[in-house]
Amino acid sequence: MPRSFPTTYTSSWRKVLDTNTSSGTALAGKSGTTTKPSTTGATGVINPNADQCNSLIVIPLHDGTDTNTFNMSIHGYSAYAQPGSDPLYVGGLLVDVLVAVTTLTAVIDGTTFQLPDTITVNKGDGAVHIISPGSNFGASMIVDTYGYSTIEFEFDAVSAGAMNAICRWI
Repeated sequence: MPRSFPTTYTSSWRKVLDTNTSSGTALAGKSGTTTKPSTTGATGVINPNADQCNSLIVIPLHDGTDTNTFNMSIHGYSAYAQPGSDPLYVGGLLVDVLVAVTTLTAVIDGTTFQLPDTITVNKGDGAVHIISPGSNFGASMIVDTYGYSTIEFEFDAVSAGAMNAICRWI
């Protein structure tokens, strides 16, 4: 009898921000809000297919030079339906990381980005698996999104240059 394996759902790679950001502000704590998270400036929002994927593989990007650094914060939100009122988007920090880029490059949508070789957790509760070999080998991370229906990325520049990330659901 042939063996059967469960179906694995994944998505295609996509950029978090449509336009790279070179600014960004200090990453702030989040709380419940009636304003639906949206993509603006240094903040990118993606919506998963929550029925199929619960983890996100993320590769941070920077268009500066070797050893440049930046912070990236990833939050999750789900809507709480309030009778007779706007939904309340209840959120939580998934992870906040410091990213250091290397000499490895990739051209994405016409922009040459430095890839990270070191990712260090600043804050977070273990919802992330960091793959951070250092020594000019590419780094990435896998983030457990805990079933949140909306994922928000924030970027904060430490070194000059534009920031972004690519990600895909796994």
